[in-house]
Amino acid sequence: MSPLSDRAPFDGLCPDCDGKLMCAWHEITLTYGDEEKHQKFVVDLPIHTCSDCGFETLSEYGVRLKHEALCRHLGVLTPAEIRNIRELRGLNRPEFAELTGIGEASLGRWERAEGVQSLAYDRYLRLLSVQDGIHQLKSVVPKLKDGLGSQDETSDEPVQDRFPGLFGLGTSIDTQNGFKLVPATKTT
Repeated sequence: MSPLSDRAPFDGLCPDCDGKLMCAWHEITLTYGDEEKHQKFVVDLPIHTCSDCGFETLSEYGVRLKHEALCRHLGVLTPAEIRNIRELRGLNRPEFAELTGIGEASLGRWERAEGVQSLAYDRYLRLLSVQDGIHQLKSVVPKLKDGLGSQDETSDEPVQDRFPGLFGLGTSIDTQNGFKLVPATKTT
């Protein structure tokens, strides 16, 4: 039995020839990333092999183990860990998405092992895994919904009043009044 599992995957029938699929654990080298910057890592996976035609496949369980191994290799949270962060806070997916600003569809993909979150989102989720982190966010979100930082509305309110935490630090932002977009010049 693989160290990644506490239960054995099922055996079944081959989709090609209806022969019997037998399951055995194999050490597999996986490649992640594009051709130029790919990474290789080794994982034990339950491979189902047809005793008649040699067809090989992974069960849903094996696909999940493969995804979890990839997450561990990349050093990011697994789908179960992401779901656990949300559920421990007593939030459903739409509530968590609204609170965090993370897209509900993205959360769904990450929780279903259909994609891997970026390192930035992973770090954000880890901050939210701490009880104080979610309380801090909840204290800020109502202010954002009242128009401070809203991307859908424009405000005539001075930027210093809208984002007081950015000013008074002795940086160049204290003296800037704004910026103006100008069309790019065409160079030949």
